Amino acid sequence: MAVSAFSFNLWPPSERTRAAVVERMAETLSSPSILSNKYGQFDSEQAQVHAKKIEEAAFSASQNFAATSPGDSGSHVLQFYSKEISKLMLDTAKQHASNQNPPHHNNAVFQEGASNLDPQVSDS
Repeated sequence: MAVSAFSFNLWPPSERTRAAVVERMAETLSSPSILSNKYGQFDSEQAQVHAKKIEEAAFSASQNFAATSPGDSGSHVLQFYSKEISKLMLDTAKQHASNQNPPHHNNAVFQEGASNLDPQVSDS
């Protein structure tokens, strides 16, 4: 009985899979989710841009990680990729929140009719 050699690699993901990851991240960033409820929603265009950057950065980091894991079927690299995406999404969401909610100072007063994003410092 002949034994056939079969090889199955999880890494690298196909372009189709990478595109699906980007779409799912963009959806998470731009629609109600646990992440967007805590840190704010991106508009669809922003979400798409950030999702693409996140995926590209995670893929690049994972390629570097894969180079240090020869002989691995890709399971550890795929796990690294997933964790890297999660970390970068959280960092991006936190940055978005800090850009949306500038810190308020105790000595700031808002002038009537002025934008709430443009505090005036009180002289008192």
